[in-house]
Amino acid sequence: MEIVKKPVLFEDKFSIEVTLDDGTVHNIGRFSDDKKAIEAVKEFEEREFGKPKMSYKSKNPFDFMNGFYRKVNLFDGMNAGEFHVNNKGYTQFIINRGLSMSQENARMINAIGHMNLPNYVHAAYCSQAARKPARFNKWAKESAKDKKKEEKIKEIMKELIINRDRAEEAYEILCLIGNKKQ
Repeated sequence: MEIVKKPVLFEDKFSIEVTLDDGTVHNIGRFSDDKKAIEAVKEFEEREFGKPKMSYKSKNPFDFMNGFYRKVNLFDGMNAGEFHVNNKGYTQFIINRGLSMSQENARMINAIGHMNLPNYVHAAYCSQAARKPARFNKWAKESAKDKKKEEKIKEIMKELIINRDRAEEAYEILCLIGNKKQ
């Protein structure tokens, strides 16, 4: 099944045509809003097939990473506009960070991390470049020691009325002085 979005001349609307696997073309209608068009396509699929064939569930970045590793078709016949509307949870930074935790993906992610790519293009590249076995790497979390250090630095900033860089320097000096006494 293929869905085509065509602009309507001299109007601020677009038409949706659905081409089924057997080659028959169905004109769904004219729309000015993507959400209404998606609802109309859902209704058409329910009428034709009994249930929608495509998944319209909004995904989070971790669903995308798992899909890249498992080679799942995340696009489901969507074009770039539909991908943007349906996948608000696609965050390139989080996906780059998660994929780059694997050593074999690090170079690939570093190469595209500096480019300003549309989400659709970024997802297409990552889905083709990531290798199949899933990797479940641990994400770095803030430790209790880091939290204490952060609290002390904020306390120094407030007490001495200085910026963060100076407060970190003062904290290091205080730690050195404290270690010599012990």
